[in-house]
Amino acid sequence: MEWWRNKKKKQNLERGAKLLVELIECCDGKSNPIKFFSAPQIRKATNNFSKSNQVSELYKFYNKWYSGKNENHPMILIRKSLDLFYGYQEGNLCCDIAISSMVSGQKNFLKLVGCCFEFEDPVMVYNGVRKHDQLHHIISRQPWKRRMMIAEDIATALAYLHTAFPRPFVYRHMWPENVLLVEDGVAKMNDFSYCVSISKGETFVKVYRNY
Repeated sequence: MEWWRNKKKKQNLERGAKLLVELIECCDGKSNPIKFFSAPQIRKATNNFSKSNQVSELYKFYNKWYSGKNENHPMILIRKSLDLFYGYQEGNLCCDIAISSMVSGQKNFLKLVGCCFEFEDPVMVYNGVRKHDQLHHIISRQPWKRRMMIAEDIATALAYLHTAFPRPFVYRHMWPENVLLVEDGVAKMNDFSYCVSISKGETFVKVYRNY
């Protein structure tokens, strides 16, 4: 078991180093506080990832979502990447965490609480909401006035990425599954795995051509 503990420790250090690089490159070293949860804390919050805690309406084929709570947060949402897509997630996990920490104060993004590097599959923790559903599940049942409000929320979120930081960010992952509707009808985006910043001299067209 000693070799396994050493492997996990090395993995945690490597992920931490990658996250630090992303925070420096994307955020100029500045971000909202990111809490690092231990594996026992995550297991306790989700009743060991029990089926009763699984949020079925947020299911994606490469992510599972769980509701939970801990001593500091009465409601949290936990996103666990699936093993099948581990290679993809590993390369983009730290970008997702870094940018999520930057946009957490804007109302049209899920607020990041922290993450856990101790599982083989990456785990991210968000502030919970009382009601949530993916946009593609219910958009057809919404009146046109409500659809326009949702579109405005999404446009506001994208505009925030483009204008709120010294280097604009391009989302590049605009799928209905990445937009949640919460109890007050507000649309909230998440998953910045493919998000990239535009350096000086680059254009939006160039970024999309490299995608």
